[in-house]
Amino acid sequence: MEDDAVLWDEVDEIHGAINEAARIDAEIEASTGSPTDRSLADIWQNKGRWSFTAAMTFALSIARDLPDTSLRDISAWEGGDDWFCREGFGHLIACTAQGLPIKLATPVTEIKSLTDGVQITTATGKIKARTVVVTVSVGVLAEDIIHFDPPLESDRRSALELITMGDYNHAGLLFRPGALPVQPDTWLTYHLEPDANGIARGGGFLCNISNTGLTSFESSGSFSRQLQDAGPESAIEHALETLVGFFGTAVRKAFIKGHASAWRNEPYVRGSYAGASPGGHDKRAVLCKSHAERVHFAGEATHTSQQCSVSGAHLEGLRAAEDVLAQLR
Repeated sequence: MEDDAVLWDEVDEIHGAINEAARIDAEIEASTGSPTDRSLADIWQNKGRWSFTAAMTFALSIARDLPDTSLRDISAWEGGDDWFCREGFGHLIACTAQGLPIKLATPVTEIKSLTDGVQITTATGKIKARTVVVTVSVGVLAEDIIHFDPPLESDRRSALELITMGDYNHAGLLFRPGALPVQPDTWLTYHLEPDANGIARGGGFLCNISNTGLTSFESSGSFSRQLQDAGPESAIEHALETLVGFFGTAVRKAFIKGHASAWRNEPYVRGSYAGASPGGHDKRAVLCKSHAERVHFAGEATHTSQQCSVSGAHLEGLRAAEDVLAQLR
């Protein structure tokens, strides 16, 4: 389709503009010594009908609104292919960890550094260890759900104000097979214009996933949070009504059931994943530093180029493990 080609041309153009602006900001910072980092909203230009929709695709990737997105952080981001697991992603992780001595339903409330190790207080008792790797989200860290003794350093606290959890949610809609007149795994978006605050009130659909009749609506930033706050039925109805606008009322008749995620409400996550506000692009390196020598940190928030991804979290876990082994040696 002609509009499809125009949209992806706009996406490529904005991607180039992001990288060029990030390069210029890095050069200014290097020559002046003054931190320089703009927002995605600062370089987006309304050049055509699909310009804002194209910019929105980058906001979807990092769960934030354009004005709250660091140019240099998104420029460093390395995207990749996303694949689905029929049995569910949790099952995939469980299989990966099979055989490891994992204890669930044991929330940690305090990590105290000792002269020869750490003492970890949990809901079921205390554990002593030579070292510990903390992989909770920056949302959990920022809200002091875990108490650290000694307290976290001021530079890490400052980093937690700039690397924050975003909002990214899915509304999954199950239809009878053949309900949507598109090929399996078609990604569908539509024309969007910014509201008065420069916010995109829409998202995108991955339709008929693996030819199962399942369609997923993805939203991010303020709009995603508004849908979440209104309750799961609101997110499901918004997605369903949008599809009815595309394909007609027959879609509603073929609808079986739906489910909407609400990551901001998950007590052990407090958001979707960690994005950088303007000025926070270099704070991921602060977050991955060890604390009081024996407390190590890992997770997608500490990776500088694969943030917002499972692969980034996995790689940072391996990095933290190597740090622990080096310390114990």
